[in-house]
Amino acid sequence: MSGNSVIIDSGDFHGRVYGTNVGLIDSSLNNKVVKLSASANVYFNGGTVSDSIVGVGASVTANNGLRGFDVFGEASGKVYMNGGKVNEDIVAVDMTVASYSDDNNDKTISKGNGSVFMTDGQVNGDIHGAFITALTPFKNNANMSGTGYIEVSGGQIGGNIYGFTIIGGPDGEANFTGSVSIFNDVTFSGELFGVNVIETPSGHYQLFSGNTLSMGAKPLELSRLGNFENYNFYLNSHNQSIVYNHDDTNSHTALIKVTTELVNTDTAGPNGKIANVSNIQLSGISGENIINKGQSLILLDVTGADLTQDSYSNEVKLNTMFNLPI
Repeated sequence: MSGNSVIIDSGDFHGRVYGTNVGLIDSSLNNKVVKLSASANVYFNGGTVSDSIVGVGASVTANNGLRGFDVFGEASGKVYMNGGKVNEDIVAVDMTVASYSDDNNDKTISKGNGSVFMTDGQVNGDIHGAFITALTPFKNNANMSGTGYIEVSGGQIGGNIYGFTIIGGPDGEANFTGSVSIFNDVTFSGELFGVNVIETPSGHYQLFSGNTLSMGAKPLELSRLGNFENYNFYLNSHNQSIVYNHDDTNSHTALIKVTTELVNTDTAGPNGKIANVSNIQLSGISGENIINKGQSLILLDVTGADLTQDSYSNEVKLNTMFNLPI
């Protein structure tokens, strides 16, 4: 099912709200093609949802236990939140894929692309650009991929923000990208990840390259942060309070303060695992009298937090996790 749009301006909704929710299970014959494609948008401008908002819920399963079939699943969804209250999560794409073939010539290909745009309102749970679950340890020619994007420019978030979330993955290839942009006045203090890994894929995987955090909001204090290749910070009227004079001996506020853990997940290729390294930069300055000669600012403060870089065998330091001139 493709092209659905759901628009909500007010009212109370008990249970989940879907743009579309589709499933396909095939258990019939050999030499089959099992295919599902779905897309939808949800516009939430006001009201209350007692559970979650899901742009696209999609499930595709081939479970005949025989050989000679290919599985294709593709989902694309967007959720726009401009007000109101969601008591649980927002997920642009929630996709489950399963294939029970043990034939290496069979193919399982799944793609999930989801985006969430939030300008106002309250979300008590998590926000996921896309969420893919692999129910079985695929033994065939499997390829899973997808992109997730979240843009927040206002409102309150009680849970975590994950550009992309994965559970499991194939013996073949898994390639996921998640990016997040946060600007203006946002209330949020949970976890922030480009790609959130609940269960690591069993084959080759790339969960890091291209993941970008763009941060131009008021200062945030987060519990955990990670899996971004690029950290782009923007100094503006919402966060100019972090600027301080060189001779000021008081404690200073960072644009992002991490209290528990900073994480970089490996890339697993045919020659083994590779430890990933991030880039960090001040990408833009706007406004008047923001920063002057003799003043400084702290972009990222991880004092007291654990540093986790999976494949790095020595002591993990900031200059092993980031490309820094130190």
